[in-house]
Amino acid sequence: AKEPDAGVRNDLSRLSGEITIVDCKNTYSRWYKKKGYNCISWKNIDECKGMKFSVVIGNPPYGNAGRQALQFLNKIAELELSNDIRLVMPRSIRKASLLNSINRHIHIVEDITNDNMLFGRKIKTVTQKYELREEQRELIPQPRTHNDFQFLKKGDPNVNVFIMRSGAAGKVLTEDYDGYEQSHYFIHANNEQVIDNLKSISEELIEMGEETTGMNKVSIPEIITTYTENYG
Repeated sequence: AKEPDAGVRNDLSRLSGEITIVDCKNTYSRWYKKKGYNCISWKNIDECKGMKFSVVIGNPPYGNAGRQALQFLNKIAELELSNDIRLVMPRSIRKASLLNSINRHIHIVEDITNDNMLFGRKIKTVTQKYELREEQRELIPQPRTHNDFQFLKKGDPNVNVFIMRSGAAGKVLTEDYDGYEQSHYFIHANNEQVIDNLKSISEELIEMGEETTGMNKVSIPEIITTYTENYG
C-alpha cells in the first residue's frame, strides 16, 4: 500500500519466504512484478481466495474516516487469508462506530499507539494485531438518547448547551454559539446540574475527538456514552 521507493525495498528485504503483495492503489503492480514479487492488484483481490498466509502485514490506504482501511481488513477476513493480521491503521479505527463495522469474527489482540510523526508528517495511527475466531465479538452499544438532555435543531428556543461536532470537537458552550453551523450539536439540558455535568466532560470529549486521522469529530453516541459513564 506504499509507493515503491527505497523505504519499501528495504522493508521487503527484511522478509523471508514467499511474499505476495496486494497493491491497494492499483498503481504499482508492474513495478513490484518487475522486482520479482508476486503482486495482486486490489481490484483482483478475490484471486487470493483459497490461499493461506502465515501473516498478513500492511498499511492500507485509509480513505474517508478510515473506511477504505476497514474495507481492506474485512476483505482479509472474508477470504480467510490468515489468522495473524498486523496492520497500521488510522486511529479512528478505535471509535465504536468503526469497531462495530469490523467483521465480528475479527478480534483485536494488540493495539499500540504510534508516534504521530511515524511517516515523517503528522498522521495519527495505531498498529493493531488481529485474530480470526469462530466466536463473534459483541457489538458496542450506540445510544442516541438520554433522559437528562435532548438534541435539538439550531434555532430552537429551548437550546441551552452547545457541543462542537467537528474542528474543536467536544468543546462545550452555553453562550455565543448562534453563529455555528447546524451540523454541530444544539442541546436542551433539563436543569443547571446537567449543564454543569456536560461542561465537566468537555475535556474527555475533546480527547475522544482527537482519536481520528482526519478532522477531529465526536458523535452523539460518544457524547451520551461519556456522560453516562460519568453520571449514569
